[in-house]
Amino acid sequence: MSQSSVYEFLKKNKNKWYTNNEVAGETGASVASVTNNTSKLIKSKFLDSKVVKVNKYKRIMYRAR
Repeated sequence: MSQSSVYEFLKKNKNKWYTNNEVAGETGASVASVTNNTSKLIKSKFLDSKVVKVNKYKRIMYRAR
């Protein structure tokens, strides 16, 4: 999966926050591929991110700007 595919998926669902696992599940890509691409998109400032605490674990969530 490419960066543009990840970005296009998140852009279509602009008002919703997703974890890497959720993006991978929705698109059929591997979690590793999505993680790599979201990291690059964050550095390029195409995505917003936030940390959410779920029970005792922290999850990073993403959405398109």
